[in-house]
Amino acid sequence: MAEDREKPVLPINRIGRGGPIAPLELQRFFPPLTAIIERLSRLTRPNGRLGVVYLSIGGCGSLEERYGWKEVDTILKSLSRSLSRVSSAIDREILIAEAPGAADDFLCFLPTLPEEFDLQEVQAIASRMERELALRLDESLGNEVSRLFIISVGYGVARYHPQIRFERLISRMCKEALLAAEVRDQRVRKSQIERLRQILERNEIRAVYQPIIRLDDRDVVGYEGLARGPKGTDFELPHMLFSVAMDGGLSWKLESLCHAAIFQGLSRMKNGQSLFVNTLPSVVENLRLSQLSDGLVGSDLPSRIVLEITEREAIKDFRRFSNALAHFRQEGFRVAIDDFGCGYSSLEAVAHLLPHFVKLDRTIVSGIHSTTIKHEIAKSITDFARKIHCEIIAEGIEEEEDRKALQDLGIPFGQGYLFARPSENPFGSNGAAPKPPPAGA
Repeated sequence: MAEDREKPVLPINRIGRGGPIAPLELQRFFPPLTAIIERLSRLTRPNGRLGVVYLSIGGCGSLEERYGWKEVDTILKSLSRSLSRVSSAIDREILIAEAPGAADDFLCFLPTLPEEFDLQEVQAIASRMERELALRLDESLGNEVSRLFIISVGYGVARYHPQIRFERLISRMCKEALLAAEVRDQRVRKSQIERLRQILERNEIRAVYQPIIRLDDRDVVGYEGLARGPKGTDFELPHMLFSVAMDGGLSWKLESLCHAAIFQGLSRMKNGQSLFVNTLPSVVENLRLSQLSDGLVGSDLPSRIVLEITEREAIKDFRRFSNALAHFRQEGFRVAIDDFGCGYSSLEAVAHLLPHFVKLDRTIVSGIHSTTIKHEIAKSITDFARKIHCEIIAEGIEEEEDRKALQDLGIPFGQGYLFARPSENPFGSNGAAPKPPPAGA
């Protein structure tokens, strides 16, 4: 996500991970660092120790895409209160400030440390704060949502000397804490890549399926196949699964296993139902058809598969990608553009790829019954799709009012929690999604 920035006042405003700071106003949960410098200076004794714990709350971008920035700000506000309570439980005075350049990064200063206090003792305080924050996240949000957050921790300690400008001392110490957090993050990521490598070697990728339904009669017309890692692990979350794979150069191997797991659902689906499969553009460009669809070519199964071009990465060369995609079309595969209306999914993609389906992004779908601009955007997309003989599937439908508004616009298909959550075996139903209870029930 685009990072929020704070207007610079002192050189220490460049310690944040994002580099130079742009002058944007932020939702404040703690005072800015510049506002507590004077108090820090008064509390720090000459030749005494000063410690800092750097806490970064990562993962906010994924949550904003799913729930919206207002919900994420509410969560961060709750976290800031938790951080204050955690700090009060530690038997030392702590001053907390927002790190310059990041509204979800915090600096926790320990200004009254005794002279013998060393880095290991600051590390112990940092570890305690990290554990308490993770616990409070679980308690308030539940394990599934809390695991989307990534808490990064770093720490530093310095001896105050009157001959050293205090702001410069703070800047050096904060940079030390930031570097410690980055080094720790690199170690964690290296460990995650190795764990994922083992998961792939043991072929522990599994598939879940979410029904795609016809909005007027709720008949199930197909399923979107989604990949998941082992249950009870961080890799159960697709965001973790695919981001670690990308960092570790394991995307192709992961995609191959994901497709193999998802394609197993075809034998359990009814005739006439389609299987939608998320596919990276780079996979389409670089893998042979047989590698993606081993056992499918030469049968009638490709005609039941829709390759959903995901927006996790951009299409760099539309002509090259279209040529690669043509081989799949010749075998009977159909094409959908995922997350239409945001990210890389654009009119340019539609013009070049001529998809059979476009999937209307959840950011447009959510609240469409009460938001005029979303309604008009969806109406324009619907009119455009009709003219090019392309079907629309609305993603992320959670409210009956939104379903009705989408149906009134002439959008034929949809999926979302209103109908069913993804599950490993949704195929045993009578072929229709559950209907809502009667009004007033």
